[in-house]
Amino acid sequence: MVGRRCVVQDCSNCSNRAAGIALHASPTHKTTRDAWIRFVRTKRKNFHPSDKARFVVCSVHFEERCFTRAFDPSQRRQIQPRSLPTMWKTEKRAKVQVPSKRSQRMKEKERQKVSL
Repeated sequence: MVGRRCVVQDCSNCSNRAAGIALHASPTHKTTRDAWIRFVRTKRKNFHPSDKARFVVCSVHFEERCFTRAFDPSQRRQIQPRSLPTMWKTEKRAKVQVPSKRSQRMKEKERQKVSL
């Protein structure tokens, strides 16, 4: 049975047609499958699927050139044979905290006390 979520570390995407995300089952070709496993293990060291087990990787991890469309752009994209996942999700940027006006006033009062 194929999974319903992407197995890549920090990615739990499900199939979402509206967002353009599809799940792609692991290939049966041994060398391509091994390359997919190496990609997943880059950041998820405990990933050890059995030889017969299928797993899925979402379309976010493939470059656009890995896909083809039949004839009509409205049709689903198909992953090309022997395509390899190569892209990681973009890292979330740390939020820069802007001090509130209250905290700015408090710091200013502290500075005034120290300077006196």
